[in-house]
Amino acid sequence: LPSDVLDVHRQEHERILTELTEMHFAEMGGKNFSLQEICVYAKEWVEGHLERFDKPLIPFLKKTDALQ
Repeated sequence: LPSDVLDVHRQEHERILTELTEMHFAEMGGKNFSLQEICVYAKEWVEGHLERFDKPLIPFLKKTDALQ
C-alpha cells in the first residue's frame, strides 16, 4: 500500500479506538448507553470503515494476489 493510504487507514483505526475509549470513560462517569445506542455506534464503526476505508483497498489487494 502507498504510505499515505496506509497512514489514513491507520488514523481511522485510531479514531474508532478513541471513540470506543471515550464511550467507556463516559460510562465510568455515569453515562448510561442503551444497548441500542451501543449497537448503532458499532454498526456505524464497522460499516463505515468497511465502506470508506477497506473497500478502496480492493485494487491493492488484487495486485498483491496477482503477484503470488
